[in-house]
Amino acid sequence: MDMVIKKYIWAILALGMVANVNAQNSSEGPKTYEMTLEQAIAYGKQNSLLLKNNALDMANANETVKQIKSAGLPRVTAELAYNQWLQVPKNWIPNFVPSPGSPEYIQVAFQQPVGVTGTISASQLIFDGAYLLGLKAAKEFTNISQLLYVKSETDLEYQIAQAYVQAVGVKANLEVLNSNLNTIDSSLRMMRAMYTEGFVEKLDVDKLELGRSNIKTQMDKLEGTIEMLNNVMKMQLGIPMGDNLNLTNSLEELNALISLPELDQEAIKNRIEVQLMNQQLSLSQLDEKRYKVGRYPTVAAFAQHQQNTQRPEFNFFQSNLTPNNNFIPSTLIGVKVTATLFDGLSNRSKIREVVNNRVKMENDLENFKRFASMEFINAKISYYNNIEQWEQQKKNITLAKNIYDRTKVKYTECLGTALEITQAETDLVSANTGYQTAINDVILSKINIKKSLGKKIIE
Repeated sequence: MDMVIKKYIWAILALGMVANVNAQNSSEGPKTYEMTLEQAIAYGKQNSLLLKNNALDMANANETVKQIKSAGLPRVTAELAYNQWLQVPKNWIPNFVPSPGSPEYIQVAFQQPVGVTGTISASQLIFDGAYLLGLKAAKEFTNISQLLYVKSETDLEYQIAQAYVQAVGVKANLEVLNSNLNTIDSSLRMMRAMYTEGFVEKLDVDKLELGRSNIKTQMDKLEGTIEMLNNVMKMQLGIPMGDNLNLTNSLEELNALISLPELDQEAIKNRIEVQLMNQQLSLSQLDEKRYKVGRYPTVAAFAQHQQNTQRPEFNFFQSNLTPNNNFIPSTLIGVKVTATLFDGLSNRSKIREVVNNRVKMENDLENFKRFASMEFINAKISYYNNIEQWEQQKKNITLAKNIYDRTKVKYTECLGTALEITQAETDLVSANTGYQTAINDVILSKINIKKSLGKKIIE
């Protein structure tokens, strides 16, 4: 009975512990991440599954190099074979002890029913031109895997930076609209009071309320856009969708943080894509040499030691056996030279194929340089245009603010109409939104310039 009571007590305690753990987990709730652009890039590099896969590719490239090197190291194998004849093969021979009535030929077994053979073999490659070139190609292959990792890392930086700037830009526009909404609410309260006193018509109030409704609609749309952009950021950074992400940099801070690089078009040749293509061209040249040296002979040394026994029965655990049960040793050493005398012209065809593919790579490299130059020129044009737009929007904000303030004073003194103040408010919202859009475009164009030149986002 005491044992039963103890079991119930332990069960209740266990349930209580589980409930406590669940309560703790449920009380934790979603996490909140607050990140600057630099922190977002660092976090993305640390948690990107794509970069982790590329790191594994680099590790595999190193393993491939080791596998290629192993072909030039000694090979040692051991083999132990046991065989048991269920029916021993026999040969016909003339009957060497003839007797009256005996057959002319008799069957004789020369094979013992039980056999064991132990063999140890070793081989060492002495010369192979393709192997020596393979070692060089393995190094080039490792360099390519490292460059691919750097390229993925660089691409991730650009993606994070662009998404960050866009999300901050939309958030800035939302803040502008919210500020203007507060201004309109203040004007609306004043106009409603004037309507109650009979100083304005209901039409004036309705027009202002319509303007407020339009701004609220735009705000709702921007809130949805911000949520979608944040989800894109979470995906890029490896943050669970249920957690919260706050981007702490403002557009002005981002503009100062992302500097304009030196506008030198020659920097295109240092882009990671150009380095990758040059590395592939080097690999192609080694591939051509590999087929050419493949005509050279391959030289390898080998050695083999063998112990063999044939016995009439399975007696390996018996002692004091007759000499015919002993193991018989044999040892063999040698050098093997292998050369292809005629391969049906397939090697010549493979060389031509490699050369053709290399010409294609050279064309792709030249085409990429042209594309990168176009990308750089267009990004530079876009940057200067956006700078002009930004400077113009600064002036527009000042003008729109002055117009709004004067119109509001006139309206308060009953010298202006509701249409005028509504239009002034609309122009002020448009000017503020245009300013935020312009600085957003300036930052994005600087990112595009950096991308076209292969520069880091933050230097």
